[in-house]
Order: sequence, then structure tokens, then C-alpha cells
Amino acid sequence: MPIHAFSLYAPDRVSLWIDLTPGGAPDHELEVDATTSLHPALATRFSPGEPAVCAFRLTPGTALDGGLHLSILDNDTEVRHLKLPDGSLDPKTGAVRAEAPLMGLHGGAYRLVLQGDSGGGMHDLASQTLTIVE
Repeated sequence: MPIHAFSLYAPDRVSLWIDLTPGGAPDHELEVDATTSLHPALATRFSPGEPAVCAFRLTPGTALDGGLHLSILDNDTEVRHLKLPDGSLDPKTGAVRAEAPLMGLHGGAYRLVLQGDSGGGMHDLASQTLTIVE
């Protein structure tokens, strides 16, 4: 099951995003049109208590028998677990956005793991490292 753009964001921080689209004539293939906008910042380092959002896309139409789960691992020990609510997945676009369960974690390195069941049991779909900096 393909997962696209599995990312963590800091919703309280802002960054400039630039969208590039081909815009040049065929004889100017390197020309692009650019638009800018402000969005939450991509992040892998968070302060204790700072909110974090996980976002990604599944291939539209993907069936998940057991739903989607986010786990936070400290080495190989699960320290947080969140079953994403039904309706988290937009069936038209495949987009998913959920708060990452970071509250109460002490300083250190962790791994955020997305798990899903598309038949045959739960398995890891994607992961992202993160750090809580005290």
C-alpha cells in the first residue's frame, strides 16, 4: 500500500512554501511558474508540549480493514498509540491529517510509525524520526 509524503508539521511555526509548475514554452523547458504561500513548517524537532501534526496520502480508493494507527516508539518500545478516527481518510484524495500523540514525552529521540491493515494483519506503512528537545 503506497504512502505518499508522510510528514510531521509544527502547526505553531510557519514556513514559506513555493509551488512550481511548468510554464515555459516548449523551447524554454526550464521555465516555471512559481506561487508562494505560508503553511505550517515541516519539523522533526519539537519542544516538550509543542503540538505536532502528521499528514500523508494513501492511494485513493485504498481499503483498510483495521483502520490506521500512529505509534510512537522509544527504541523498540511503544510509548504512545493512537487509532485514527474513522473518517480521517478523505476517500476522494487519499489525504490524512492527524495530531501526533507527542504530549507528555520526555526529551530524546523517537520514531513515529504509521500502521495499517489492508488484509492479513497490522503492518508498518511508513515511519519518521523525531526528537523532543528539552
